[in-house]
Amino acid sequence: MRRFSPLLVCLLFAACGERRPEPADHSGHMASGAAADSTSWTVSLSSFGPVSTGSLRAAALAALGAPPQAGGDSSSESCAYVGIPDDPRADGVRFMVVNDTVVRIDVDSLPVATRWGDRVGDSEVAVLARHAGRVHVEPHKYTGPEGHYLIVTAPDDTLHRLVFETDGERVTEYRAGLRPYVDWVEGCS
Repeated sequence: MRRFSPLLVCLLFAACGERRPEPADHSGHMASGAAADSTSWTVSLSSFGPVSTGSLRAAALAALGAPPQAGGDSSSESCAYVGIPDDPRADGVRFMVVNDTVVRIDVDSLPVATRWGDRVGDSEVAVLARHAGRVHVEPHKYTGPEGHYLIVTAPDDTLHRLVFETDGERVTEYRAGLRPYVDWVEGCS
């Protein structure tokens, strides 16, 4: 059974309710200083809305303007998933947290899009066209040769990637984040 850190759930819930995302630059990183409408929460190579990969819990709290918390969670799990309950902007989104650091964003439902407009249910052809020159295809570990991984990278960012899983025709789920975590097929398992 996976345990969810209460502090991380509160942190991520607060992030969804109080901060607004910033526009992403060409590499998928969030630009600093510019606010955007909260309805534009999208997944980039390194973030979902105001939640960025690589952020330590304390740094994320500080970025949200939340007061520091003494002690923090002492979970013994080195890898766990955290979701944001009851927030339609994050429906189908889970955050992989490894050793108190957000490292990956997993999406398994239609409403949440990437900043390029990709969604669960999109055709492989559409994803390949949107990311021409930045995507390569590999057979899916469990559903290949029909199923695929469509792996999107940015030329100026070797630390992050976006991985779409398909059934050979349509995107069934996708994930974005730091390597090597974004490459873990079984997630925290």
